Amino acid sequence: QVKGLKTAFARRCQEIAELEELGGKSATAYEALAEECKCNMREMLQKVEAGDMLQELGAFEELMA
Repeated sequence: QVKGLKTAFARRCQEIAELEELGGKSATAYEALAEECKCNMREMLQKVEAGDMLQELGAFEELMA
């Protein structure tokens, strides 16, 4: 049951992050965030807003930007 809760929080947080163009990391990364924040959605969204879940650009993407 705890796993299901973590997954649900991770999915919703990822949806919000992507809608706000603040996402980019994998579903696994969002599950780790949910675990780190103990499924506290407010804390999770604060981390999203701070840019913690933005996918870092690799060398190729930086050249193409």
